[in-house]
Amino acid sequence: MSVIKQDVASHYFVLNQQEISVLDQRETEEPELRQTSVGETDQQPQLKGNQFLFPDIPEFKCSSDLTSHMKTHRNKNPFSCLTCGKCLSRKQSLDRHMMMHTGEKPFSCLTCGKDFTHKYSLNCHMRIHTGEKPFTCTTCGKAFIQKRNLTGHLRTHTGEKPFSCLTCGKDFLQKRSWTFHMRSHSGEKHFSCTICGKDFNQNSCLNQHMRTHTGEKPFACITCGKGFTQKCSLNSHMRTHTGEKPFSCIICGKGFSHRWLKKVYRV
Repeated sequence: MSVIKQDVASHYFVLNQQEISVLDQRETEEPELRQTSVGETDQQPQLKGNQFLFPDIPEFKCSSDLTSHMKTHRNKNPFSCLTCGKCLSRKQSLDRHMMMHTGEKPFSCLTCGKDFTHKYSLNCHMRIHTGEKPFTCTTCGKAFIQKRNLTGHLRTHTGEKPFSCLTCGKDFLQKRSWTFHMRSHSGEKHFSCTICGKDFNQNSCLNQHMRTHTGEKPFACITCGKGFTQKCSLNSHMRTHTGEKPFSCIICGKGFSHRWLKKVYRV
């Protein structure tokens, strides 16, 4: 819904080198663009339909959009999570972030019933059912469900690891991996089990742990039907059917289906 003329006329911009301020103009007449420290201008706001268009200034259709935009010029991240301290630029973002701590998952998959904190996550998940992989690597042709997965994959071709740990110097392909690693130094564990109280440094680890209480085993073997709480456990199990032995002894070359078998092997 567009802002009416009187609403738009109550706001105009004053620019300086550090911030953009919104001044309250009580009159309903068309506002004038004030002289600013950036430089003089005789350009006036133009009325287009029921919107005022300001020269070289972003347009906003709703007053709430303008309010949100203005916060980007003041405190970049004014909304802080009281649980983990993370700062976000918008209250809506903070509300969505808090769901990670509360466990609230309002978006459900109609196909399999899995619940999600964010609608975006549900949309990405639905591609698992549809088979859609819209993001393709131009180097090797591998396709991905999410753009961020493609971005991370591309670094396997370039060798780029832009996220470095200042404590131990270890480099990472993805910021997510770097964030999790940093918690190993700080000891932060913001995710707690509501049943037994055990703490975790990653939400994914908490989700895996919760399955020990619920008995949920969402990863099933398509060959024998055995269920597993973690995908990595399913992958290891599948080797018993395929005969794959990816772990080899560096001395004799003997192959093993599991890493732990290699560790206990003696020549």
